[in-house]
Amino acid sequence: MNNIGITGAGGTLGRIFVDKLTKDGLEYSCFRGDICSKEDLKSWFGRSNFSALIHLAAVVPTTEVNSDPERAYQVNVKGTENLIEAIGEAKQNPWLFYASSAHVYKSKGTPINEFDEIDPLSVYGKTKYAAESVVSKGYDNYCIGRIFSFYHETQEKPFLYPAIISRLKEEDLSRPFELHGADSVRDFLNAEKVVDIILKLMKGRAVGIYNIGSGEGISIRDFVQGMSDKKLNIKHMGGQDYLVADISKLNDFLLNKNRKVAIVIPTFNRSVYVQESVESALCQTYPCEVIVCDHGSTDNTPEVMKKYGNKIKYIRRNEDFGPHFCWLDGILHADAEFIHLQFDDDYVDKTFIEETMKLMREDVGVVIANDLRYFHFKEIFIKSGLFPSSRLEKLLLMGAMYSPGASLFRKKDLIDALYQGGLPVSKYKRYHGVGPDAFCTLLAVLRYKKVGIITDNMVFFRGRKGSITFDAYRDPQKKAQMHNAYRDVLYYYKFLKWYWIFIKWYLLCDQLKKFRYLHLWAMNSIRKVREKLCNRGRPPII
Repeated sequence: MNNIGITGAGGTLGRIFVDKLTKDGLEYSCFRGDICSKEDLKSWFGRSNFSALIHLAAVVPTTEVNSDPERAYQVNVKGTENLIEAIGEAKQNPWLFYASSAHVYKSKGTPINEFDEIDPLSVYGKTKYAAESVVSKGYDNYCIGRIFSFYHETQEKPFLYPAIISRLKEEDLSRPFELHGADSVRDFLNAEKVVDIILKLMKGRAVGIYNIGSGEGISIRDFVQGMSDKKLNIKHMGGQDYLVADISKLNDFLLNKNRKVAIVIPTFNRSVYVQESVESALCQTYPCEVIVCDHGSTDNTPEVMKKYGNKIKYIRRNEDFGPHFCWLDGILHADAEFIHLQFDDDYVDKTFIEETMKLMREDVGVVIANDLRYFHFKEIFIKSGLFPSSRLEKLLLMGAMYSPGASLFRKKDLIDALYQGGLPVSKYKRYHGVGPDAFCTLLAVLRYKKVGIITDNMVFFRGRKGSITFDAYRDPQKKAQMHNAYRDVLYYYKFLKWYWIFIKWYLLCDQLKKFRYLHLWAMNSIRKVREKLCNRGRPPII
């Protein structure tokens, strides 16, 4: 991590964040200008190339926000707009953490998760949710942390914790202790722990929205009572609500429950090459499972694999059932959500999994890295990031080929693609190893809205005699076979896409049954497309 940029370094969280970065020996730069000034931000970005940005700057105290809502809007919303604009102008792609608030949620009687109803009642909550929209619509590489109540000894009035400490020192505690919202339930977490969570999200390059809290509710009455040595006669004032975090998603990320990755290396009689492939998988900076699937090797591959012991999972079959079954066999043995299919004569950069995982999120189907030999992403995409799937689809339909060996997929999508079995299915003679490799990427493009692209050279394919691609470029007959096989897969993909569109039409028409003729037309169209697919030997899979 080269340089971390921090806005709002003068606040409670900002000061703690700076202290922890200093202790860890990490390089950072604090923004000291006006977040509402585009020139100040431009100057800041001009002095540094950030790998991560922590955006904490905001007008926070409710009293301050309510007294000057226009200023709160300018800082909280327009300031965030300025930051996103400055990132784009600087042509940087840092991981961005935006500190939002639980005040964007609608109060409910149970813990609130990230998908619950948004209904900010306060001006502060409204500005925070507006800023969230600015981040999510204007940038891709972001994480939004909805922080619930926090406290710290360095806080100052008018925050609850310092205000109560002051009152406990100054007031006559034998009298009723009036407390606004005393019966409201909150999720309190020490600010030190809040910053620790943000640091973990940063190091893991989390993407999306996460609740940050303790996951436990306590009434403000009990919280305040816990701050006093004397029994308080607390009198509830005003209304009450319930804001407690459901932190299941956060815990899953921190425990890596849903972020497991496996590298699957299918191999056959390539003991000379497979060692380097395995070594590159074992030295990844992101922890991952390494599986080598050997179908019928007659060379010394089994002996070579023995030296790795329990560092890898070695699957040995005495019979060679073909490359696609070997791929599938290894994938089915993986205990992971994400899979990198790495061919035995190739290897990847040690940060390949770490970098591809940064771009893998809920709406992304595949992340593809550049290779110096075959791919030229910098000429097409200019910089790394997330792009609409339609952009990659257009390239694929024009005949571009992107190997699954340069990609990170979801396990379930690879299984669905490879279970198609005998692709290609047309009159063309099947070309060994060609068909499902292209369909893996096409299916991911069809199912998800976005794709991740890394323009840096992180994958290394070795052209050698005996490899499918190398032989195809040297032998005109094999080249024609490979071309026809890929063309056949594209033909199937187009049918599949149309089938999906007709299914959506059918569901829509089924809901609007008063349009009876349109409903019948959609049903008839689906039947015809399905017949064509089945006649070609491939039932639809979506």
